[in-house]
Amino acid sequence: MKRLYVILLIVISLSAVTYAANYILEKIKKGATLVHTENYEGVILSDPYFSDWTPSVELIHEFESGFIEYLTNYDNTEMNYEEGKLQFVIDNFKDYKRQYYGIKTKGRKVIYCNLLLINDDDSRMNWKEDLIAVLDGGPSFFSIEYEVRKKKYKDMMINGSA
Repeated sequence: MKRLYVILLIVISLSAVTYAANYILEKIKKGATLVHTENYEGVILSDPYFSDWTPSVELIHEFESGFIEYLTNYDNTEMNYEEGKLQFVIDNFKDYKRQYYGIKTKGRKVIYCNLLLINDDDSRMNWKEDLIAVLDGGPSFFSIEYEVRKKKYKDMMINGSA
């Protein structure tokens, strides 16, 4: 029995190390943290100008773990996106750069995620440090919120075209 307990403890420890190894974390200026996995690359922004709190890497992983499933099961009648817009987002999902920050809505912690396909050099250089706001731009830019306590995605907005 003691041997089984030791083996179980080793397995649990190794799984925790494996989980941590899946992330490449990098502190960048302005207190931001770069999060990079094989499935996504994003930055946790903590600028008090637009962020009420700073999400942890674990909360970002929780958010990302169900994100593509949410998109593929999204009921398009809610927003009635143009044909192909949602599919474009799904097809290019891994290519979007993510900007995460924490807001509070009615006292509840919400992760706001800004997603962008980076096409120009200026944005490519600055997306890790500055919040990028784009009007129009089509499905190359969209945002979504995730209510932490309820583990619920909400208020997805895919940009329109000019």
